[in-house]
Amino acid sequence: MTQWVLLAFEKRGDELIEELTIEGLGEDDIRLLTGQPASDPMYNSYPVSEAQGGSLEAATGHSLDFSRYDYFVEGKFG
Repeated sequence: MTQWVLLAFEKRGDELIEELTIEGLGEDDIRLLTGQPASDPMYNSYPVSEAQGGSLEAATGHSLDFSRYDYFVEGKFG
């Protein structure tokens, strides 16, 4: 089963600042959110735009700050 997480990286540099668990969104939801086709195995990290942020704020319970961080969705497999 895949656990989806939202990764926040500093805009200047590449330090991982925070990893947030995404609740209530499955692979199909993540696929729609990131615009990935059904043929994509979803093994990569996918960038998140500010327009997509509202869904992820609700699913993580955290406010996102796109002026300070770059966000990516990633699956944890296992």
